[in-house]
Amino acid sequence: LPSDKLTELGVRKAKPSSKPKKLSDGRGLFLLLHPNGSKYWRMKYRFMGKEKLLSIGVWPNVSISEARNKRNEAKQLLENGKDPSADKKKQKLGLRESHGNTFGSVTSEWLEIKQKEWKTSYFDDVKRSIEIHLLPDLENRAIADITSTEILTVLKKAEEQGKLEAARRLRQKCGAIFTYANLKIYCENNPAL
Repeated sequence: LPSDKLTELGVRKAKPSSKPKKLSDGRGLFLLLHPNGSKYWRMKYRFMGKEKLLSIGVWPNVSISEARNKRNEAKQLLENGKDPSADKKKQKLGLRESHGNTFGSVTSEWLEIKQKEWKTSYFDDVKRSIEIHLLPDLENRAIADITSTEILTVLKKAEEQGKLEAARRLRQKCGAIFTYANLKIYCENNPAL
């Protein structure tokens, strides 16, 4: 199968559409382009007869050459009878244990940065909203393990209280926290998208 079809320029210029779209690089590697413009490297593979998906990282943090290297490493693991996703989970667990990256600790880091950028009144509103709606359920969860279902459940609670606009803003802030976590390599997915 042909591989290395994508170019750095092509990836940079790739425009989002109303639905997520895939740009194939070959040998299972592709770039997942979200409607909001986020670009995620993924690798499709089969293990024990099942089709699986490996998250490789976010572009531009992970360049094409890095993504290809990770794909090649994953292919090597497959040849040795190992599941790349399981191997990655083990590595991620080690990373998480050493850093203790809970949603609460990452949110604190993110808020510290935003405090310097935002007006005090706006910062206080955002912080209070996060403390009321997000932290009770998510504070002690490892950020790499949080799923989109968990995020939706938390946002639904705010909606059920009649706070539709607050829920919409919370989703945006949640997305920004996960984008920050992606950049710091605390996690690779953004379940708030």
